[in-house]
Amino acid sequence: MSAFLKGVSLIADGKVTTDLFDKVSLIKNEIITLKSLTNDSMKDKYIELAANLKPDKILLHKSEQLVQDMENLQSRINDQIVTKLTSSSNELQNLSIELKEYNYSLHLSSHLLKIHQAFNYIESFNNSNKQLNGQYSTVAKIMVELQELVIEQYRDIQLLNNYVVMKEEYFKLHNNFTEELVSLWHKNIYWSDQKDTFDENIVSLSVKFPVDDLMDLVQALFIVKKLQKYVELLSIKLLRNFISPIINCECLVNNTDNSFSIKILNKKQVPPYRSVLDNLKIFFEFVKKHFEISVDSEKSLLSQISNIIFSDFSNLLTTNCIFKILPTSTAEIETFKNIVLEVDAFQNYLLDIKFITEEQKFLTNYTNNIDELYIEKKIEKLLETARNIMKKDLHDSISYKQKSLEEHDCITENVMEDYESITLCDNFFHFPKCQISKSAQEIICLVEEILEEGCQNPEKYLPKLFYTTRNIFEMYANLVPEIHKSYLETIPQQVALFHNNCLYLSHNLLTLAFKYQKKITPSCQEFSLIYADQVLLLREVGYKYFLSHLKYQRDTILDILRESGLTTIGQMPELPASTERALRQCIRQLELLKTVWTEILPIKVFYRVMGCIINNMIDDIIAKVISVEDIPAHVASELVTLFNMLLNRIPQIFSDPQSIERYVQRWKKLKELIIILGASLKEIEDRWADGKGPLAKEFLPQHVKQLIRALFQNTERRSHLLSRIKEKS
Repeated sequence: MSAFLKGVSLIADGKVTTDLFDKVSLIKNEIITLKSLTNDSMKDKYIELAANLKPDKILLHKSEQLVQDMENLQSRINDQIVTKLTSSSNELQNLSIELKEYNYSLHLSSHLLKIHQAFNYIESFNNSNKQLNGQYSTVAKIMVELQELVIEQYRDIQLLNNYVVMKEEYFKLHNNFTEELVSLWHKNIYWSDQKDTFDENIVSLSVKFPVDDLMDLVQALFIVKKLQKYVELLSIKLLRNFISPIINCECLVNNTDNSFSIKILNKKQVPPYRSVLDNLKIFFEFVKKHFEISVDSEKSLLSQISNIIFSDFSNLLTTNCIFKILPTSTAEIETFKNIVLEVDAFQNYLLDIKFITEEQKFLTNYTNNIDELYIEKKIEKLLETARNIMKKDLHDSISYKQKSLEEHDCITENVMEDYESITLCDNFFHFPKCQISKSAQEIICLVEEILEEGCQNPEKYLPKLFYTTRNIFEMYANLVPEIHKSYLETIPQQVALFHNNCLYLSHNLLTLAFKYQKKITPSCQEFSLIYADQVLLLREVGYKYFLSHLKYQRDTILDILRESGLTTIGQMPELPASTERALRQCIRQLELLKTVWTEILPIKVFYRVMGCIINNMIDDIIAKVISVEDIPAHVASELVTLFNMLLNRIPQIFSDPQSIERYVQRWKKLKELIIILGASLKEIEDRWADGKGPLAKEFLPQHVKQLIRALFQNTERRSHLLSRIKEKS
């Protein structure tokens, strides 16, 4: 056909030759014949779905030759149309249109023949022994070409009757092929099942394929875009099953030609860094041997694994291994340099096997700045030490008395009925005698050690160490209440010690800044040690928990009095036995608080808090008695006896009984109540003294009248006294 076209002369003496039409007719007939053969072939293959597919290379070759001839002929016709358009335009244009129609038909037939040949190749592979030897990657490439031919290119084939069947055939072949690739992956890169080993602490990975066959499989998966998913799963398992245990646990590794296994000996035992590096090197030797294979011209399977796990691997190794062996004192910094050499040697190994690149030298970047790493490790250890101190029992205490300072109360209290005001005094540059937990003293010692080291090298370490001390005090205020929560809610000894500890720490914070500011070198004098905000924090926390416990003790007393029967004494002929029992129980509760608090709290703090509780108890007793409408004489006499018991026993709670009226403001009121219960109308009138007597100082007029009505019958004398109190009020 090519030779024939060369002999065609389209233009002779200004005329279109008749040979052109003969040759076009000849090509037309050949195209029709080829189209018919192609149509018959495609009909057999994709409509009738004949079982035996045979390659049709002759048809494909002829088709391709005709396409080339048609392109040459079309080009020459177009050239002649341009040059001789005026003389033969109609004939040549009609001829050109006719050729384009047959050219379209020819290209469509050629496209179908390429699809047919691809199907034939894949089918012949499926019917073969399916040996690897590079065959899977070849089939994968043809599968990609077939996808382009059937799905992506030459959309006009979608108009053919047999296109749907053709597309279904493609998807069936594609799915079967990818499933086979995935099956080969799982069969030949095999993780042991724990049931197989009968030991949950043993995990192994086996790679059965030789390197060349594995590369063929990997490349095939990559070509059909299925590799990434399985490489990610493999990488995650390598990290979880091998790398993480090697770094975090005491373990034993074993590397054979085709498998790598690990046996965890002790999950809680942190392995030595040399053991970690040695075991990791054995692991990476196995990975390099089996996975250093090309995926394409630019990447390898090993580099893909590295990209997926590098971040987690580097974090694990630096944080859980290298960080743990960093020096924690300046003396250890020199010896750590030898360890850095070993770490760098391991990193160079990772570079040699191309697991990491020069830009990923994370170990060098990590160990280059020893000072920063040292101080970070130091801070972590200090915070851990502080946390362990805070976990110690609060009741492990000592008696503290500041030298050369007069004992003085460090707490003042505005007495209110609901205990809402307990505040610290302004004079806080000394600390009173009391008990504090040993752990509080250890915290101060630890902080002083930290500041001493910071002052020795203030340019490098002071800022971070100073803020570490601040963190320790914040930890104390937040962590100790959580650690000892149940004790602080119910045990008075514990809450008193915590209260003292907070005041002791805040007191020391006031002097720490002045003490160590003087030790800072002149070059760092502008750096200020400020703890003022934490002084307030600790005082507020101590106040909060102690006040909460005071309310708890108050409520305990009031709950006891609620069962005393005082509000019902006018409803029965005798004073109920529960009254005496409740009052005695209240006294025992107060005596218990004396036992646990008298040696712990500063003495005047003890006096004031006990005064608050007793005041509330007396208020509740008096309120209950005042509310009674009728108190028989013999009941009043019994109440006098019981209330005198309170007068005799409660002052013994104080080391100086004479000071009770100073701290228990309601004490005189209780005495007046006892007098009223046993007095005559004349005696009451004398103590009222027209609103100027001792009775008038403790009771309101309406309360005095209520007691008179409850104690005395309605007589002219009672009415006269009530009238006088009313007039005066």
